[in-house]
Amino acid sequence: MRNWMAAVIVAAGIVAYHNSLTGPFIFDDFNAIVDNPHIRRLWPVTEALAAPPQSTVDGRPVVALSLALNYALGGLHVTGYHLFNLAVHIGCGLLLFGIVRRTRDAGAWLALAGATTWLVHPLATETVNYIIQRTELLMAFFLLLTLYCFIRGWLVASVAACAVGMGCKEVMVVAPVLVWLYDRTFLNGTIRQRAGYYAALAGTWLVLAAWMAHAPRAESLGTMRPVDYALTQFGVILHYLRLAVWPAPLVVDYYDWPVGLNLPATLVIIALVAGTVWAVWRRSWLGFAGAWFFVILAPSSSVVPIATELAAERRMYLPLAAVVTVAVVALRRWRWAWMALAVPLAVATIQRNETYRSEAGILADTVAKRPGNARAQVNLGVALVKAGRVEEGIAQCRAALRIKPGYDYAHYNLGVALALQGRLAEARAEFEAALRQAPGSAPAHLNLGRVLAQLGDLDGAVRELGRGVRLLPGDVEARCDYGSALAQQGRLAAALAQFREAVRLDPRHEKARRLLELTRHRVAGYVPPHSTKE
Repeated sequence: MRNWMAAVIVAAGIVAYHNSLTGPFIFDDFNAIVDNPHIRRLWPVTEALAAPPQSTVDGRPVVALSLALNYALGGLHVTGYHLFNLAVHIGCGLLLFGIVRRTRDAGAWLALAGATTWLVHPLATETVNYIIQRTELLMAFFLLLTLYCFIRGWLVASVAACAVGMGCKEVMVVAPVLVWLYDRTFLNGTIRQRAGYYAALAGTWLVLAAWMAHAPRAESLGTMRPVDYALTQFGVILHYLRLAVWPAPLVVDYYDWPVGLNLPATLVIIALVAGTVWAVWRRSWLGFAGAWFFVILAPSSSVVPIATELAAERRMYLPLAAVVTVAVVALRRWRWAWMALAVPLAVATIQRNETYRSEAGILADTVAKRPGNARAQVNLGVALVKAGRVEEGIAQCRAALRIKPGYDYAHYNLGVALALQGRLAEARAEFEAALRQAPGSAPAHLNLGRVLAQLGDLDGAVRELGRGVRLLPGDVEARCDYGSALAQQGRLAAALAQFREAVRLDPRHEKARRLLELTRHRVAGYVPPHSTKE
């Protein structure tokens, strides 16, 4: 029975996501994957575990290593990255099946219903389709593996899985708490009975602390007051619950979510939390389900402000399992009734996958659903520029500035689009406007430097490119451009150092290798019939 049920789960995952394998890199994929020099080498392993500062994979070495493996196997061919995400998603479904099946009074049929319905639910589509959100996928996989190994009595493996998960995403911090709650609820266990195991499990928090100290996420935390963020999350969590029950409309970016208290939502969530606490005290399975939901959401939906995203559907990836389980338990008297949920959910997932077929498609979908979202407006503009529709992209960036005047992200991308059209003076003004709002923006410094070089201001170009390289030392293209500007000034030794570092970062980068060779010739006294200017 177990084998065919596992086959059903695998088949359901493949069917639901069969059309998700060709979606392009989008959003943070570029910083974390496409422009990430660290994924281009598996050795030394410290390089494969590293990541660009403040990128999605910074301080998440397990995810960084997975990207390096993907790159080693297929370069930047996107299908391999999607296959990896789908495999991890299906693996999570199988682990959920194993956990529920071994839980008191649940049984195989309930486990099959819960795992399959969760696997095909469209609320998970962002996590699976958006490649770099494998941070969420891998964290979920190792959290589920931690609990599964504990249930099986494989305590050493459970601790090892927990330690690895700490290198995927910070939400893994809740894993030891969930294991203890499961032990208390279903096995009547205590910390004293398994003191050594729980001490080792708690020790994995030190692993997480080390990675967080190595790569603090100051930009994500922003300047929002914790109380404002916490009050906003009541409405966000109720929205998540609504999407779990009725998954529409799904949106990839909630940048415009209003900050502040939603009183009706607050009362509902407080009542649910109170009910969960009471049920946990009574050792009810409903208490564990509620705790699973709220505890996993706590790191991102409580008092620690994630100012860049007040709401994100991917945060519901694991909490959704609790909602789905409660639903299938309610239907357990009718063995096949869960199919009435799973089939339409799978159809909705297949339809949602289609919006990820292009970056412009998913952004146009977001703008249509949330027209006041300035960031989505800019990102749609960027996607249009990439597609060669530069004037339309410029219009989108200007629309974003009407929604949010002074928005540095809009100024920056407007500058990029104007530079592509050769409108260099206008582009310079936009980059300078962006830097007035965000003086630490490496891309703005770099692009301002490139524009200044084209305008003939070589001193200004060297100054801005140098600032950009100091802020983003792993950017190979930036080092090439900085080195070229230095070479134009006649500072060949400094230029040579930049090109050497660029080649060290990416030995296969043709432009860096060519510039290094040309500059070596110049230093040696031979000037080939080419320029170091690119």
